[in-house]
Amino acid sequence: MSPLPPTDYDDARVGIGTIVIIGAGVFFTLMYAAAAVVRGMTGMWAGVPVVVVGVALVWQARRRWTGARGERGGGGGLMLLGCLFIFGSLWAAVMTNDAIS
Repeated sequence: MSPLPPTDYDDARVGIGTIVIIGAGVFFTLMYAAAAVVRGMTGMWAGVPVVVVGVALVWQARRRWTGARGERGGGGGLMLLGCLFIFGSLWAAVMTNDAIS
């Protein structure tokens, strides 16, 4: 982490990144639910809780970034872990669906 305090540019970058990643999480959740209901792929439901955990981690990272004036910054590890959960949910959903069918 940089020894310099976060700037407005850093705040905007983290804010946009948070919106994009949470949007991807919502999109994945809707697609898993649609595949499970419409196509009868019940194993796709396994990806939904993984996405929810990922979105919660990304949201917590954002809250840490915008903390109190003296405690701002940080949360990069949580953001990375949340992204891994969100995009890793695809693996969980497809593998579980494959194992069931």
